[in-house]
Amino acid sequence: MSDPRQWYPMKELPAFWLLRAFGFSVSSSDRLRDDLCTDFRRKGSLSRILRLIRIIFLIFFVAALIIWFIIYTLSVLNFQIDEFQKALSKGTEKASSMIVRILDEVPWVLINLRSFVVLSLFFFHHRRILRITEHLRRLLVVARRSSWETSPLASTIRSSFIIFGLSVALILLCFIMVLLYWNKIDFSENYETWDFYQLNFVLLNWHVTILLTFLTMVPFVMTQMIVASLIGLGEGGRQLLYLINRKLKKLAHDAGNTREVKETVWTLPDKEGSVEEMSSHDDTITSIRAMHFKATQYVEELSEAFSKIFLVVVAADFATSIGFVGLLIGYENKPGVNYYFDRVYHATATLVWMGFFLCTQYWPLVQLHEEAEETYHHVQALTFIPEATQDDMITLLCSYGILVYELLHREAGAGKHGEKTTNTSGTGMAEVIEKLDELVAGNTSYELRAH
Repeated sequence: MSDPRQWYPMKELPAFWLLRAFGFSVSSSDRLRDDLCTDFRRKGSLSRILRLIRIIFLIFFVAALIIWFIIYTLSVLNFQIDEFQKALSKGTEKASSMIVRILDEVPWVLINLRSFVVLSLFFFHHRRILRITEHLRRLLVVARRSSWETSPLASTIRSSFIIFGLSVALILLCFIMVLLYWNKIDFSENYETWDFYQLNFVLLNWHVTILLTFLTMVPFVMTQMIVASLIGLGEGGRQLLYLINRKLKKLAHDAGNTREVKETVWTLPDKEGSVEEMSSHDDTITSIRAMHFKATQYVEELSEAFSKIFLVVVAADFATSIGFVGLLIGYENKPGVNYYFDRVYHATATLVWMGFFLCTQYWPLVQLHEEAEETYHHVQALTFIPEATQDDMITLLCSYGILVYELLHREAGAGKHGEKTTNTSGTGMAEVIEKLDELVAGNTSYELRAH
């Protein structure tokens, strides 16, 4: 059996590969932070120099992406305008053909922009994914009653790699097809020139193909590593809610024992490795509510930390899909062009972007919403049963009411990622719970009837 503290790629989210490749320190799923830092200090100045070189390379790489985006966009749009004017003067195209020509270039222009923006946002805020991954691992350890050595993130990482693997396969298919589409299948135009309009240089088509490979396809794959990792973290949140719902469902089926007090202790290892006690000598319902509250905070933190990345990716993929759909509808056959291959390429690209990049890859996030909705039904089932007591009803309804209260009544001046909000809302929640205790103590004669 291999050493559980030994690092290998499949034990980390795909986005962590990018951080390692460009010299960023990461905290892996097996708590290798201390080992890596110790090893880094032992290697001395050579490691620091190599790390600095990789970070400088990243800066130049991102700069090259924005330069390539500008050059490529100006070149293809000016080329299409020039070709349209020539065809219009000859009477071979209608005025509406200009729209189709622009739609032919929009998808890959947006793909270049998508890669640049997402990579810039991710590396600038790279510590967020480290913190959120650590948060998820701590919650899963508690929810599953497992140890650190059992890799609580295994299913989350597996989900990320499935999405990433499908992304790579589909983008390779589309990229090969677009190269054939641009080079007339047999690459007969491979040694013709590509004039970069408004710029004083000309490249052969095979030079442009190399640039497209390294400055369009490779960054897109890197972007998908990030997106797949974020969706995998969303799948981790769904797993948390699933575990909570399973506990609530068990309580609902065992309604006669809802009043039984159990010595349940929920603990969370903090950043220093010590133990932070969430609740003790409390009933099962309250313990589950506390875990649900922590899981909801995690999901909220994930959505807030990466909302810009999700927005850019969804907007770019939506616009790309619109471009392919418009091209599929309005494309007209051109002389000397393989019409059937072009239609196959347009249809394939449309299905890939609309079916996968815009819909299927986000399925774990859709399931996350469904799990959150199912929690409400379990709470309702536990509340309105003949065996429920006044305390049970108030505990369930008010605990989830407190959760809604905290999410809706946030102060505008809260610090990053809800740090200040958490402290403020925690004080308010303690006051509400105190009032509830007084309410329960003052109404002991109340008897709950079945509804």
